[in-house]
Amino acid sequence: MVTSALACGGLDMAVAELAGPRLPALCKLPSDFGPCDGNFPRWFFNSKKGMCEKFMYGGCGGNKNNFKTRQECDKTCWCPPQCDCYCEFGFEHDEYGCELCSCIDPCKGVYCPAGQMCVAKKVQCVRSPCPPVTECVVPDPNCCNGQPYDHVKQICCQRRLYKREDDVDCCMVDSIYKVNKPYNVVKEICCQGVVHERPCNAKCCGKKAYNSLTEVCCDGVLQERPPHPKCCGKKVYDSRKFVCCGGRVQQRPDNAFG
Repeated sequence: MVTSALACGGLDMAVAELAGPRLPALCKLPSDFGPCDGNFPRWFFNSKKGMCEKFMYGGCGGNKNNFKTRQECDKTCWCPPQCDCYCEFGFEHDEYGCELCSCIDPCKGVYCPAGQMCVAKKVQCVRSPCPPVTECVVPDPNCCNGQPYDHVKQICCQRRLYKREDDVDCCMVDSIYKVNKPYNVVKEICCQGVVHERPCNAKCCGKKAYNSLTEVCCDGVLQERPPHPKCCGKKVYDSRKFVCCGGRVQQRPDNAFG
């Protein structure tokens, strides 16, 4: 086992390079069409590639590595490799309950009064109830997690320093003192505190990112972009064929072009 110093969830600690994820036996089975002649799209876990893939199923027989949806396949078979980090406040988990190699940040989601920032305190809990692990403090604008830094050449994001020439910026909710996270401004886009992979012609719709050539954002709702799009409340419509009257989309009369 080889160990190396890595940033684990924003904290520097020793990390062990472990083997791949522990898979249930059924997830190691190959895709199996079965003896029937049907043609049904299904999903199976490709243990060689470490990911769920689509295959065609005959409709009967086969094996248990056979799922109707990608979500079912991911939930059953896919979990990332576990690391040997030590996390003072525990590990984060993904939407399927798989343990992630990143530490829980007690300050995530904690909002402080204007001019203050959240810091996690190291506490030793010996009896119940435990003391709070976070507090709000007034930050020194010249310091980043207790270290002085150059505002011109560096940026402080989530209590870590980054070089400004590395295309890194902070994705903030609405204030430098609230929860923020680093992101690459060339490859990613920040939408109200949420970082997304940057699509073509990227724009934000609330916390979601979208391609403005294929979709339209109407009052926070993403929809497929029609020709000549306009919004009527949360609905999008083709302004050459329809009109918005009183918050309702209605057929445009032949002589109502404007």
